[in-house]
Amino acid sequence: MFVAISEYLKPLEEIDQFSDAHRDWIMKHYASGRFLGSGRKVPPKGGIILARAESRDEFLSLLAEDPYQQNGLAKYEIFEFNPGPLPRRSAELDAFLNKPLR
Repeated sequence: MFVAISEYLKPLEEIDQFSDAHRDWIMKHYASGRFLGSGRKVPPKGGIILARAESRDEFLSLLAEDPYQQNGLAKYEIFEFNPGPLPRRSAELDAFLNKPLR
């Protein structure tokens, strides 16, 4: 699993111009079974994505498709982790991790 923490590199006015494209990109990866959660940080100086991928390289490739990153609006810091077996993770997370990727 991965946590991607983005930092906005431009003012929110510029970020918001690409919000629809970013949202479409996010939804594509929810549908693929790769993203579990996402949202803006508080205060809105970036965002967070909780995801899974076959490898770090695959995850970096997904992030490279993000319109925010493609347009120089954000950069990501990536953390890979292993949530381990139950009881160190919820049944909901276990179900997410066991769903096939599409």
